[in-house]
Amino acid sequence: MRLDPEISWAYWARYIYINRYMAAPKSVYNELLDLIKEKDYFVITTNVDHQFQKADFDKKRLFYTQGDYGLFQTLDGRNGRTYDNEEWVMRAMEAQGFVMGADGVYQIPEDGKLSMEIPHELIPKCPDDGSAVTMNLRADDSFCEDEGWYNASEQYSKFLYARVFGFGFFFSTTSINFYCKINVIKLKFSIIKNTYIIFEKTFI
Repeated sequence: MRLDPEISWAYWARYIYINRYMAAPKSVYNELLDLIKEKDYFVITTNVDHQFQKADFDKKRLFYTQGDYGLFQTLDGRNGRTYDNEEWVMRAMEAQGFVMGADGVYQIPEDGKLSMEIPHELIPKCPDDGSAVTMNLRADDSFCEDEGWYNASEQYSKFLYARVFGFGFFFSTTSINFYCKINVIKLKFSIIKNTYIIFEKTFI
């Protein structure tokens, strides 16, 4: 059964808000940054929740290959552009009846009443041409690899080229595998979910 867009997008607003705009429930990312911030590192991740950025990892050392909950794209992704969705998410949360708490986090109202849909006029559209949008998540070949994606890919390539000789890597939706044959430099891999953090030298 296909849901009405007003219901589907109400769900997405909640899902995006929790997973992208709320703080992580634990300090794992901050603790990891404390461990490696003085090291020569690069993070390549399939996570799409922006937690590395929120923990103040250097954006020039991040490559999130599978998209970002904080971005919309056109249905076919052909224009090569993505669109920030934070303002829309907050409006859609309020349209469902959520109220902002003193801690800056949306809460269920005291009367417990929430709508399970958003008004039709709040269904997100492409700001360029008014066409339908979808999440910028790698689900099929319509995924939009925008300018930021290519910039991060280039930074990752430069990092590897400067440190590794004779390497190969490949991507999948659920994991990223990196392998190399190397005699000079030893690499240390640490993993959070589907994330590899590549170090020039072992330190643990």
